[in-house]
Amino acid sequence: MVSISQTNPNFITYGQLSIINDFRKLWAEFAMWMKVYIISIDNNSRDIPAISERLYRVPKDFYSKLEVFFGPVLSQQLYTLLMKYIVTCMQLTISTKNGNRQIVDANTAEWYRNAEELSNFLAQITFAWNKGQWDNLFFQYMSMAIQEMVARFSGDYNMQTSVNDRIMIHALMMADYMANGIIHHITLRDIETPDTTDTNSSPKNTDQLNKHLKNQDEYIYYAMP
Repeated sequence: MVSISQTNPNFITYGQLSIINDFRKLWAEFAMWMKVYIISIDNNSRDIPAISERLYRVPKDFYSKLEVFFGPVLSQQLYTLLMKYIVTCMQLTISTKNGNRQIVDANTAEWYRNAEELSNFLAQITFAWNKGQWDNLFFQYMSMAIQEMVARFSGDYNMQTSVNDRIMIHALMMADYMANGIIHHITLRDIETPDTTDTNSSPKNTDQLNKHLKNQDEYIYYAMP
């Protein structure tokens, strides 16, 4: 079980570090392959089908990691929502390249709806995640991704590089928020679940849970850059 070290509160456990690294890898891969896809669309490269297949694998990789913590049903629902989000992003890339303003607007609106669906769903899985925070993270990424598309397709490669640097940093922020929520979820699940062998046991009250959540933030982020 992943748990906070109570004897050394300034450090995180190897299990927690593994969770953080796993999701940093997943979000960084998504940002990286989306960049490659934009470049391939711009160049009309023959590798577009291969890059597309790699992007389609991203939700599968998230499913494999999240199933351990949330089970197959919730993870499958997240897989479906994340696939919609990525496919719409790919469609927006193509319409932006083609310069069809009407289709660009429709794709953009659909992409933001996809993001809100993801935020709503993630916030319902565990109260360690907040819908407003997920909205903010998704919307910031999307704004930068659109800037990256426009810069690439207009030939402003210096701007594209600058935006992509910011996207990669932001992807790690999204990863850390996701990993932090999972670590909270695991620990709070154990706090809230009473010991059925102890007739005097009961779930902790809200104040105790909130105090624990605050402490978790201190423990986890102390060790993060």
